[in-house]
Amino acid sequence: MLHYTHKYADLKLETLFVGRNLVYFETINSTNTYLTEKSDEYSEGTIILAGEQTAGRGQRGNQWQSNPNENLTFSLLLKPNFMAAQNQFELNMMICLALQKSLSIFLGDETKIKWSNDIFCGNKKIAGVLIENTLKGTQIENSVIGIGLNVNQISFDYPHASSMQHITGKKYLLENILITILKYIEEGYLLLKNTNISLKMHYLTHLYRFNTKAFFKTNDEVWEGKIIDIESSGKLVIENLQGICSFEFKQVEFII
Repeated sequence: MLHYTHKYADLKLETLFVGRNLVYFETINSTNTYLTEKSDEYSEGTIILAGEQTAGRGQRGNQWQSNPNENLTFSLLLKPNFMAAQNQFELNMMICLALQKSLSIFLGDETKIKWSNDIFCGNKKIAGVLIENTLKGTQIENSVIGIGLNVNQISFDYPHASSMQHITGKKYLLENILITILKYIEEGYLLLKNTNISLKMHYLTHLYRFNTKAFFKTNDEVWEGKIIDIESSGKLVIENLQGICSFEFKQVEFII
């Protein structure tokens, strides 16, 4: 059921185009699936927001679990045809940095980016990002950016999950959090579009477990290492007793 609600229709946005077209569903299978299928019908900056997703998708093919109307689950359409496909990890870094910046306002400096698409506060996951790009030749044509943020939910099946309310003890207005996130996403996107800025050093500054000894897992083997870099393709670079290794997404697991 398509439904515009008063609290979202009257958002006092601080953006030029991101979120200016906002479509709200009380219930939908997946905002990313919907927006990917209908990307040609919507303008850049469109937000598809759901009170409840029945088949929300996360990384590794996992389902994103979220209680109805307690959290933020939405997808954003960008059309970054100025970006080469080989540079698409820059878009990933920009979105994660925007989320980290937004949430650190409410949660403080313990808010970190966990490679490659999660936001942690301390050792708890509070948000996940799923970016699905459509390519045209060597350029990115459309990018559908799904964001799931645990705001007011306080009970989770996953032991390493948490929420803003669970961390601070405060209940939040979803629309206020959304306004802040969209502001910083647009700010970062316009920087990518209009400058030659590199986000890598900023990303590493806010990266979970960067330059810190920690335990990781590959092929059922647990070992100690230290994250020392991110390659331009997005590979994670870890130094361990065997030397320096690069890992694609899904090749290495964090032991929390």
